[in-house]
Amino acid sequence: MAARKESVTFSRAVFRTLRYRLIDAVGFRIRPRKLRFAVTKRCNSRCAMCSAWKSRDSQADEITPNEIRAIADRNRRFLARVSHVSITGGEPTLRRDLAGLVRAATDSFPRAAVNINTNGFNTAAVIDAVTSILAFHRRLAVMISLDGLGEVHNAVRGVRGVFPHVVETIDRLVALHEAGKKIAVEVNFVLTNRNADQLLPVYHFCREREVAFNPIYPVYGQLYANEETEIGLERHAVRRFLDDLADIQRADNSLALRELEHQLRGFPRDFDCWAGRTMFLIESDCRVFPNGGCPPAFCLGGLRDFEYSFGALLRSPHARQIVSQLRRCRLCRIPCETMTTLRGPEALAGYRKMRAHRDVRAPVPVAAEPSLAEHPPRPRSRE
Repeated sequence: MAARKESVTFSRAVFRTLRYRLIDAVGFRIRPRKLRFAVTKRCNSRCAMCSAWKSRDSQADEITPNEIRAIADRNRRFLARVSHVSITGGEPTLRRDLAGLVRAATDSFPRAAVNINTNGFNTAAVIDAVTSILAFHRRLAVMISLDGLGEVHNAVRGVRGVFPHVVETIDRLVALHEAGKKIAVEVNFVLTNRNADQLLPVYHFCREREVAFNPIYPVYGQLYANEETEIGLERHAVRRFLDDLADIQRADNSLALRELEHQLRGFPRDFDCWAGRTMFLIESDCRVFPNGGCPPAFCLGGLRDFEYSFGALLRSPHARQIVSQLRRCRLCRIPCETMTTLRGPEALAGYRKMRAHRDVRAPVPVAAEPSLAEHPPRPRSRE
């Protein structure tokens, strides 16, 4: 796996940051760059760090391909700059119309790259969906969850015997890539206390197959439906992750890994949040959240209640209050938000972070997300 390279120069970083801040200061609405569609809450995992599988959301209420098209049509100008669409869940492959959902997203946002997040348990379902999607979409990435090798992965995912199926899914996707299909394969590795010794083994597993490796610190929030779940890392796990991460950074010292290192070391988030402006999470029932790291109280509203109009939703007093709070929010550091932010409106902070001296003597506290008590006051519920 080739090391990822950061290409933002100082002048470009300054320009990006000043441009976003100027637009924001004069009161113009920031146009989003990224949309995440959580197309279902149903899941066949029982993950230690996620409670989405406990959801009782009705399958009948799940977003449809026509609703994705309606969202795009109703907000054509506002969503004109969307360059990335993520299809997530729950487990997206439990949707029999997954290819139809991606087709709707592709038709609606023709310039956007699309990625699908899946646990890879059902190899046939993944391959069938990907094969159908590749017939009409040429910028597809598939992100597979792999939290350890062998029984460790099974334990983290809470399901027996799934590891061989996940490996088969990854290998078959890699084979499609090697056969010339326009598909990128990536592995998401969620850091937990149960897999502290698995960071390097999974990294080498990815290098052998030349797929991207994305270690993720889990967060409290809507995406994981785990606001009351304890997911903080213990001191021994933090130290092991940092030791192994240092080995990986010798080959790949990307911005994403530098930010993960800072997070593990307990350094405070040193850049503003632009969720609810540069990105949105659209839930399976069309409720909108600034990003997946926001707790349920930060729901901006339901697009169905506003005839799928982002403008009408964002003009509501409830949504305006939440977005104003988020500007200085320090609650989460979920990668889908932080990387979009550090390469866009906070590009100067990203540039400084890449070139900052790494203090290997820095203390290592128990790394955990800030408690909700440390967050600005919760927004009032909409009547």
